Amino acid sequence: MVWDVRALDVPWVVGPGLAALAVAVALLQVRRRLTAGRARTRLLAAAVVLFLAAVWWTAGGLGAWRAGVERLRNGTADFVEGTLQVPDASDEAFSVGPLSLRRAQDAVLPARHACRWPAVRRFSGSRARLWFFQGDVLRLEVDTGG
Repeated sequence: MVWDVRALDVPWVVGPGLAALAVAVALLQVRRRLTAGRARTRLLAAAVVLFLAAVWWTAGGLGAWRAGVERLRNGTADFVEGTLQVPDASDEAFSVGPLSLRRAQDAVLPARHACRWPAVRRFSGSRARLWFFQGDVLRLEVDTGG
């Protein structure tokens, strides 16, 4: 097994949300030191936007991850088996048997995807089993011959 969604990727899901929350708190601290004016209002607005982004990033990421894990658990994930092929030098796309997958434009957003896009180039040409759902790679097993 070279890829599995069951292990929560904490740095990808929780890390940026916590960082945005820390910046929002820092903006509120700076705002407290100001007496009045537009800067005070702008700092509050920026802090609220960062807070909402942190909640969306983290809660959405946890929800997407949980949905991927649940699809594997209850057997509703799609499955394909075949030779893993990476068409070019990047990891932006690959195919397993008759199925071709391409990295989504918004693949860096955990609120939209169960896990990060896997790096599979080194396994090109190997026999593979792939569980996926709507372009998200949930589990990848590769026969490395060893």
